[in-house]
Parts: sequence; C-alpha cells; structure tokens
Amino acid sequence: RKAGVSLATASNVLANKPWVSADLRSAVLESAAALDYQRRRRSGDEPGLSMLGFIIRHNVPFANDPFYSQVLHAAERACAAADLSLAHAHALVDASSLEELPPMIQHHHVQGLLVVGAFDPAFYVLLQSVGLPWVSIDRFDESWPTDCVTGSDEHGG
Repeated sequence: RKAGVSLATASNVLANKPWVSADLRSAVLESAAALDYQRRRRSGDEPGLSMLGFIIRHNVPFANDPFYSQVLHAAERACAAADLSLAHAHALVDASSLEELPPMIQHHHVQGLLVVGAFDPAFYVLLQSVGLPWVSIDRFDESWPTDCVTGSDEHGG
C-alpha cells in the first residue's frame, strides 16, 4: 500500500519477476526497506526440505476441476524443478482438531503446505497450531501471517 501498487505487483517485485517496470520495482523496494520488510525463507533456503503437501477442500474434485487441476499441475512442475516431492489430500473445510487433518499433516510427513481455496477460520487456527509453514493459494486474508498467491499474481496487477 505504501508503494501505491497492488498486492500482486508487490509480490512480483519481491519475487524478482522480470515483468515489473523499473519505476514500480523501485517504489516497492523503497517502501519495503522503509517498513523494514524481511523476506521469508523459501524452500531452497531450508536444509532437508523434501516434501510439500497440497491441501484442498474435501468437496472440490480438483483432478477434474478446470482451475484447480491447473494449480495442481503447476505446483507439481515447480516442486519437480526444485527437487521436491508433492503429496496431495482433501481436508474438511471446518476441521478443528488434529485428528480431522490429513495424515500427511498429523504425522509430519510434509515440511510445508500449499493450502488451496477457502477454509473456515478454525482450520487456519489449527494449521497455525501444528507449526507447519503454509502458503495460501486462491485465498487472501490479511489476518493470517502467511504468503498467498492469487490468480492475478501470474501477470501482475
């Protein structure tokens, strides 16, 4: 906001995407420095990172969904390029106990999560209590301390 650009543009600058103009890049970086922004660690920065989880609502048949199947395939390609494995599972939209989460989370088989779509607030509270880092995909909520990727992030905004 301080730079006067969209969230997607700021995200693209901070991810060092080449399609952002020099003027916008400069404004975002200056604002980030003024706010003492510290970049979160990424998968390549973490020793021993080997598997991510792809979590989607239990009522979304993502393998056949025209949008979410594309998201899954892109995540698979990105993980393969980073030499990571990707496990996927459905989760109850209103899960509020560890026992209601997919086994990959319960048993700590993954070191991070891609959480796709909207879940009830109790689900996010539960995720936070588990201690796994997660990135929200196709759902932005300023109240959660996590990165997010929305549809407009691919081409900037």
